[in-house]
Amino acid sequence: MNRKQIIVHRTFQFSFALAFVQGLFFVVLVPTALFLSLLYIGQAIPNLTLFQINALSEGIGKIFWMALFIWLGVGLVLFLLALRLSHRYAGPLKRLESWCTVRLSGGKTGPVVLRTGDDMVTTAQLLNQALDSDLK
Repeated sequence: MNRKQIIVHRTFQFSFALAFVQGLFFVVLVPTALFLSLLYIGQAIPNLTLFQINALSEGIGKIFWMALFIWLGVGLVLFLLALRLSHRYAGPLKRLESWCTVRLSGGKTGPVVLRTGDDMVTTAQLLNQALDSDLK
């Protein structure tokens, strides 16, 4: 069984991807912003001339905009990577969710079957064993 869609469980996958990107941004972007802020504050050294302070301020502004555009690109790439990574969990979760929905609505279901490469195959096997022991 090969899945043709990358996004199979929209809510889970987008939440996962946003949390992934948000975590990486706070680990990298916040320290970078603090560093640039300290660099900007450090420009107020009395030994600098007005010309040097203006040049430093313009340079920091250019660095800020360049860093912002780079981080937007990196953020997009990380978001797409996180969607791809969540695919291994979203497919099995969606299959378990639909199986439980059919089961709870009184429909006939067989055992839960997942692809061999999915990370939740053991969970599905344990669920099948638990249901088999309850039926006996």
